[in-house]
Amino acid sequence: MFFIFSCSQDDITESTSSESKKESILLHKNATFLEGNNKINSILDQLNSVKQSRSVNDSLDKINFKIYKDNITYIKTPDGERESFTFFVEKNYKRNLNFVENLVISKNKNSDKFEGVLITYYFPDGYKVENKDFQVIETVPIPDIEKI
Repeated sequence: MFFIFSCSQDDITESTSSESKKESILLHKNATFLEGNNKINSILDQLNSVKQSRSVNDSLDKINFKIYKDNITYIKTPDGERESFTFFVEKNYKRNLNFVENLVISKNKNSDKFEGVLITYYFPDGYKVENKDFQVIETVPIPDIEKI
């Protein structure tokens, strides 16, 4: 998956296949979209508290980042089988216009368990350049994201 945030808010994009069947619904939202979503807010709060804790061990060091909730990408399949929330994140050691990192939190409809993954993208010409030349350089699953 690849998610880059736009500056617009509350945009709706519906992807369609060549057979005119809806593939997914893509929403670009702001932080108010999370109001009332206690589960996602709880996960984000847990991630924030872990990164601020002095007891963070090496295995959790990869989740030491700042989560931006101003621009959220929400994706849901038309059948409702899967939904995901994508957040822009920033690590102090990678403040660079060539890197973009996203936290993706998703779950299947028939599951109460959320999954988390941190994805790092590399843009040779910088992510502000209007091209789509990028590489996924790292995908880090966040095990037991709800129990961190």
